[in-house]
Amino acid sequence: MSLFFTRLAFIVFILFESLNLVGILHFPLTYSWQGLIITSFAVWILVEVMCRKKLLHPSYAFLVMFPILFDVIADIFKLYTNVPHFAKALHFTNSAIFAVILLSSVYLIRKKISGFDYWLTWTTVVAVGAMYDLEEFWESIFLHTNRYVGGAAELTDITADCFGAIFMILVIWLIMKLRKKRLPENN
Repeated sequence: MSLFFTRLAFIVFILFESLNLVGILHFPLTYSWQGLIITSFAVWILVEVMCRKKLLHPSYAFLVMFPILFDVIADIFKLYTNVPHFAKALHFTNSAIFAVILLSSVYLIRKKISGFDYWLTWTTVVAVGAMYDLEEFWESIFLHTNRYVGGAAELTDITADCFGAIFMILVIWLIMKLRKKRLPENN
């Protein structure tokens, strides 16, 4: 998938979210269009920077669309309020996807992944999860939205981020170990 299609998807998402924010479209949400727009722009900027710095292959960039799409669908269809623990499952899944993107970027650059890379991926995913929850908090204060639920909910979101990243890191580590065993040494 080329970077062109990723950019096009971001434009479509942000246009859809903006048309709802200004009232041209009328998809009701559990939380806020502002939060979805802020998230879409932040992720788009991250993808652009990583691709320009050759830290992310354009074919991996399209993966970031899935967490944004899941978030929009969950908000429109009231899954956050109607499905128990859905937010935690989404945090777990989105963190796992982010871990794949980060480790794929490392592998693209160095053709190997070190123990430090796994640790750095985990800390980065958890930090981004914490920043997302801080964004919810500040958005609720400054834009008067209802995205910030409270301390315990935010803590369980970050815990789900931790476990999503750990799960995917372990899966990738296992794949790399099995792959290394199967491939003959290159001398």
